[in-house]
Amino acid sequence: MLTTFNGSDNTERAEKRLERSKRRFISDLIESGFKLNRYSSKGGQVAYVDILGKQSDWVDQTAGNVILAKVTKDGKYVQVGRHNVELLMDPTYKVELNPMLESYFYADVILSNELNSLMIGETFAHKLKKNGGDPNKVDYDQSEYEEFGEAGRLIAQDKRNVIPGASMHVFLQGMLDGVAENIDVAVMEDVPGFVYNMKGDDSKVDSSDGSGISCVYEAMLEQNSLIDAASGLNMKTIGWDVDPATGRPKMLKWAVYATTNENRRNGFDSTASYEDLHRKLTSRQIGFVDVSRYFNAKNGRENFYFFNNETGVTYKIDRILRADINDKTYFYKSCIVTDEQGNPTPQTVFVDKFGNEFDPNNITPEFAESNLALNNIYDLDIFFGGAYAKSKGVDGKLHYSDLNNRIVLDIICKERLKDKFIAYAVNKSAFKVGYGNVNPEGS
Repeated sequence: MLTTFNGSDNTERAEKRLERSKRRFISDLIESGFKLNRYSSKGGQVAYVDILGKQSDWVDQTAGNVILAKVTKDGKYVQVGRHNVELLMDPTYKVELNPMLESYFYADVILSNELNSLMIGETFAHKLKKNGGDPNKVDYDQSEYEEFGEAGRLIAQDKRNVIPGASMHVFLQGMLDGVAENIDVAVMEDVPGFVYNMKGDDSKVDSSDGSGISCVYEAMLEQNSLIDAASGLNMKTIGWDVDPATGRPKMLKWAVYATTNENRRNGFDSTASYEDLHRKLTSRQIGFVDVSRYFNAKNGRENFYFFNNETGVTYKIDRILRADINDKTYFYKSCIVTDEQGNPTPQTVFVDKFGNEFDPNNITPEFAESNLALNNIYDLDIFFGGAYAKSKGVDGKLHYSDLNNRIVLDIICKERLKDKFIAYAVNKSAFKVGYGNVNPEGS
């Protein structure tokens, strides 16, 4: 048996919701102190009064303001202001909006709904996948193709339609150690994974379908801005945007993995190296930074170790030293050589940004530029140990840590370097609609 659909009942409910929205709209205007003056600051009559046809019944002749709404009960007008604005939500009172405001209200409702439809995945915002997206590759006529396309887009909408109110957390703006107002996103092709079947057929699939990389500093800034809603550096993120110039929607739905030290270490032998991605995200040129100012107790100075993965030597950073060559200042580290558990040996050495020992008495300009210059955020990162930074835990033993990320983030925030790294490296498959300027996976 088919379920009956009572269209009139649904229409009535929709009209009631619309009426409540209209009353809330005018209530918010009154509570905010919003006013429309009849006259402009120069004394000339303003255009919106003319738009109303100079209807004197919508102008308060005494105050000179345009009337926002008329409220009546039992045929009598009721004066409504901030002191009794709750009357607007009482259905026993009749509310009539100013015709101009009512036009604005309906336009706003329509545009807002369209925006929400684009953001959560309306059918026309999705492309068709597989061969269904090309009418030349399907075995049916145009009308059937259109039906197929509509069905395919509906499936995509059902899959990706996420209610924004149920999942959205707002980043607190204006924090020194919080998210920047604007970020840069790099879109790249997925690294292909090769597959085959028992017949010997082979093909390629997206090895990171629907996922991508976030720069660890962006992830840390986001957690700071989420305050009590902080959830961890690796997140399942849904993002919406509409290009203000073209109206083109973008929807990003993906699993985000930060370039943490652990991920970088685990990915060293991978085809798609986290270390390479982290370096590319953080390679923009920066100005001079006095890193010695940030090597302090707050940033873990007394517990700052790192491991050189190539030589197998563990060091404890003791001091940050300066070298002035050709009117340019460089920095290097005085380090204490330790055993695997961080116990010091009598040996103190000098180490460049790559973690290699050198003689500070024989620094050439060429060596300073290649091994000591801190030209970008990645250089700052590896200067403080990079992915192999360590610190002692409560058990007195050395463990891998994120002290390098903490000190670099402190530098980024205080030196105003939030625009000197790319926030996301997004696989193309994570963009459900609206991507462009796609980079090769090997770039």
